[in-house]
Amino acid sequence: LANSAVIDSDTTDVNPGNNTASHTISVASGSRDLYLDKSLNSGTPVPGQEFTYRLYYRNYGSDAAHNVVITDTLPANLSYVSTSGSVSPTVNGNQIVWNLGTVPGQYNSGYEGNVYLTVRVDPAVLAGTRINNEAVIATSDQETGSASNQDAYAVTVQPGTRDMRV
Repeated sequence: LANSAVIDSDTTDVNPGNNTASHTISVASGSRDLYLDKSLNSGTPVPGQEFTYRLYYRNYGSDAAHNVVITDTLPANLSYVSTSGSVSPTVNGNQIVWNLGTVPGQYNSGYEGNVYLTVRVDPAVLAGTRINNEAVIATSDQETGSASNQDAYAVTVQPGTRDMRV
């Protein structure tokens, strides 16, 4: 982008060489940079019991990201129970897919959000077993970087407790 200014006068100018100025700048194109963070939201992973993950997403770019999808494929020792959040997912077996649509650029309303995934630990899983679960966020647009587009969270299955009364 270039801009020029010229000054002119009816009187004689002793230095007409300084009557013009120009400035050129480069306009940067917009960017999209999705981010996903998976964490334990509530509950304790115990055989046969439920716990909930939180999947936090945001767009660090200046432009909106289109056709944004979060995909979480559960490992064999976890089963889907439910989800909550502003978007309902499609569930196909052990794969949960949230179609977020358009995620606006940073600092615009809706540039970040959360979805929650409640799962059940298989009752046959032994205490001490580590379960790693990964989720991925993607867009149909080109991104400035994709290193932060996936996140995994590992839990260690805890022993169940007994509550006996007489």
